[in-house]
Amino acid sequence: MTIPQSVSKRPSLAVQRAIVALLKADSALTTLLTGTKVYDGDAPEATPQPYVIVGDHLSTDSGDLTSFGREILSTIHVWTKTRSNVAGEDIANRINQLLDRQHRSLAIVGHRAVYVRLEFDQALGDPDPQLRHHVLRYRIETAQLA
Repeated sequence: MTIPQSVSKRPSLAVQRAIVALLKADSALTTLLTGTKVYDGDAPEATPQPYVIVGDHLSTDSGDLTSFGREILSTIHVWTKTRSNVAGEDIANRINQLLDRQHRSLAIVGHRAVYVRLEFDQALGDPDPQLRHHVLRYRIETAQLA
């Protein structure tokens, strides 16, 4: 099997870009965020909440003798400025509607998503009692397009 130079056998960056694009394009989500506040990596300093960061990932080989595949654990962070979990839960629920078991919705350059599954959704406090942090982790299986 010959792999075009422009297509990576390690699609973690392409998966992250696909998730960011999907979340930014969803008007129901951006309404909850009061604008398109979805960031690839860190948010700019002093960004007002609420916002979403598509952040860390872990990528492992899931291919076989005839194909290249990766299993990617992708972490999404939701930050809100509130003492309640409600706003963060609303945002996390919308993200989950867009991603969990919605593998066809991800446009991954050079690859396709075989499945997307929510691993966990955790609401956390912060040393600043005005902030809430929700962490969502997704397991994404990819296969390289021929």
